[in-house]
Amino acid sequence: MNEKLLRTLIREELLREEIVSVARSVGPPQTYNVEFSEDGSIASGQVVNMDDYPDELEAMKSVAKYTTLPKGSLLAFILDLKEQNPPVPIQQELTSIDQAVSEMNANWISTIQWPQKGRVGRGEASMHLAFKASPTAKEPDFVSEDGSIKLSIKYFGETGTGTAKTGEASEKVKALVGELSTALGGIDYPQKAWGKDSLAAALAAIPAKERQAALDKATDIIDQIRVTILSEHEAAGILGLDDGEFYFIPNSSPKSDDPQARGVTPVYVKNSGTRVEFGGPKRKATQTNLYIGLEEAQKALDAELEELAAAGKEATPDSQPEQLAAGLTRRVVRSILKEDLTGSDKADIKRMIKKELEGPANRREIDKAFKKKFDTELRKALGTSFFGTPGKINKFVVDEINKEVTKSLGSTANKDVIIRVCKEVIKKLYRELSFTSPQIIDRINPKV
Repeated sequence: MNEKLLRTLIREELLREEIVSVARSVGPPQTYNVEFSEDGSIASGQVVNMDDYPDELEAMKSVAKYTTLPKGSLLAFILDLKEQNPPVPIQQELTSIDQAVSEMNANWISTIQWPQKGRVGRGEASMHLAFKASPTAKEPDFVSEDGSIKLSIKYFGETGTGTAKTGEASEKVKALVGELSTALGGIDYPQKAWGKDSLAAALAAIPAKERQAALDKATDIIDQIRVTILSEHEAAGILGLDDGEFYFIPNSSPKSDDPQARGVTPVYVKNSGTRVEFGGPKRKATQTNLYIGLEEAQKALDAELEELAAAGKEATPDSQPEQLAAGLTRRVVRSILKEDLTGSDKADIKRMIKKELEGPANRREIDKAFKKKFDTELRKALGTSFFGTPGKINKFVVDEINKEVTKSLGSTANKDVIIRVCKEVIKKLYRELSFTSPQIIDRINPKV
């Protein structure tokens, strides 16, 4: 039989005595040490003097701001822990995260149902009762007495598939949500939930030639939000809990399509962009989240680009080679994989393609292909050589020169000029030969 159940049975059926908190019509609940009769009714009761429990009273003061549970109920729980064999200490020193998870699962599961005070999350009261906490630290939710262990504490619903919210003090998350708005063209977030459909619609409104860059940027920001949720205020991670267990989600959880591996998943932007609602590792990948919005936006863009390519159009003249390469890659990858790629996968693939296209080896191949094509076209235009087979430009130049020379030589004045120039040249060339008889050259009549 379960040890706790056995102790409860002994107390209620044999000892019939218990410390209880009794609500009165006027004033706060009063703590009584009551004795039950065999039919379950209260046989007698005596008001408990809380000063008789100084250690317990001091411990209860440390959790008063986290829960509205009456002092009598708190005292009864603490005394029940001390009755166990071996006794379970309260406000012990926390030396490791594994210790926290093990201790909370062993002895503190029932505290998950304790009523919360104000905006305090479930689990915070029990952590501060179970372990010594820093008296001065405000963030994150739990800081060990020596400050070496810092944890956010988040409740993910009854089965762990629900959501939690970032705190109002989460300045880094607010800043990233603002960056996401800018990347999407300066959108305004509503007071209520802004989720995957709103994200996909915002991306769809961006022109196709600019959308991939915006999608990549949005993917990067949303993953930064995920990492910030896990690590803000220097937290080692999140102590997650549901109605069945406590578990640790480290701040080193990697980028992944698997919710269990990535730790947390941003689901909604809320409160006009000041808070983010997110799921934990037990949330199913098919449940609504912002990553699904990215995937839907990527599919829509891919389909649009494929339609443009099929119609012989392009998103922009400068981007045709890159868009064709991206489209070819997508078709190849999809023919290999049996499931659709996520937005983050596609962004990674595009980055790898870009890196390969801009690499030195690929650049040499491009230069080589360009030179070959350029030389071929140049030969068609100029000809294989100046005196060889004339190309279009070469033939045009030769024809124009012949036309101008023929026109010039047909003029009598030009002919006389040429004759005089030739005579002067001949005189100088043969000066030594004609030094004594220049009249011989003068008598030459080229018009004959």
